[in-house]
This record gives sequence, structure tokens and C-alpha cells, in this order.
Amino acid sequence: MISTKHTSEAVENVVRGKIVKKPKVVIDYNTRKTAIDLSDQMSSYSNPLRRSTKWYRKVALDALLNIAVVNSMVLFNTITSSKMSITAFRTSLSNNYLKKKLLMLKALCKQ
Repeated sequence: MISTKHTSEAVENVVRGKIVKKPKVVIDYNTRKTAIDLSDQMSSYSNPLRRSTKWYRKVALDALLNIAVVNSMVLFNTITSSKMSITAFRTSLSNNYLKKKLLMLKALCKQ
């Protein structure tokens, strides 16, 4: 790997019970990559996209909707110190959104 941030320093790492030397850049990359993989994994559990959607719409919706929902869930879990799953969070998010829309609709009907 080429990096402008790292030197050619090798760090000892334990792999399957053996001490192996790896470049520091590889270890940093692997630790950062797991957060991205976890985010992708959580967003794939309940993906609202369907096959009939065109590919560019899928990409845009995935980028805007799924990543935003995962980030919101992480913030919610951090702030409230709770452990809500991504599916439960999506359900709660949808229910709260629909409740607000229903209240607005009822207010409009009364006028």
C-alpha cells in the first residue's frame, strides 16, 4: 500500500497464535475498514429498494436513505445509551413519521 501519512514501520501483530510483522498502514486500514463494513452490513438488513427501480435511483436512494438511517441510529444509540437494532430503529422511525403526518392530516380536516 502507498501512503503519505504512514512510514514503512512494521508492527508486531498476533495472528492465529503467532507473532507476525505487518506494516502499520495495513493495520490502520483494517481497523478503519471494519466500521465501513459494519455500516454496510446494518444498512443491508432492511433495504427498502426493489428490483424494479433503475440502478441509478438505487444508488442515490442507498446513499441518501440507508446511510442516513444508519448514522441516525448510531447517534440515537449513543445519545440515549440504548441498544436498538437497525430494523427496530427503521420501524420506529417510520411509525413516528406516519404519526406526525396523521396528526397534520387530522388538523387539516378539522379546518
